[in-house]
Amino acid sequence: MDKFEADIKKKHGGDLVFVAMTVADYELMAYNTQEIKRYISKLGEVIIYYREVTTNEKEESSSEVSETVQ
Repeated sequence: MDKFEADIKKKHGGDLVFVAMTVADYELMAYNTQEIKRYISKLGEVIIYYREVTTNEKEESSSEVSETVQ
């Protein structure tokens, strides 16, 4: 263990830090990650919807203007 700590300190030029988490903490992190992925996916769908809606309106109004001019 001492050799491992010395090698890590030498490679990274500093202190050694350990992070631990319980099974419950890991499950909560996995759930939150899944919720974030779901939210981003839904947000992407909303953005695509609004892009399509605004693009269609602009195309329709521009075609109406061109028909009126002719």
